[in-house]
Amino acid sequence: MIYSEFKEIQIKFTATITTKALSQFSLIGYRNEQIQKILKLKKKGLTDKQIADHFNSKNIKTPTGKNYTRQLVLMTRYKYNKRLKRTKEHNVDVSPITLTYIFSYKIKK
Repeated sequence: MIYSEFKEIQIKFTATITTKALSQFSLIGYRNEQIQKILKLKKKGLTDKQIADHFNSKNIKTPTGKNYTRQLVLMTRYKYNKRLKRTKEHNVDVSPITLTYIFSYKIKK
């Protein structure tokens, strides 16, 4: 007689996660403060031109030391929103799953 005994199951697959979020540097310090101020003023209803004028009237410079313009405020918001979108994008690919059952066989007389 042949008897079989179940030993183990092996599950094999490959998961690949792709994201752009890991390559982003953190916005800290002055740059982050300026972005938050721009977003706060925009939320209050100010136009990009009004935000630029507000910063320039208070002698608040860009992180690179320049005066603010309408276009600079617009692009700062645009790039920040793109950045937020990238942090939420990811892709997961999983290869086909392979199951292997391992048995041991014994022959008894």
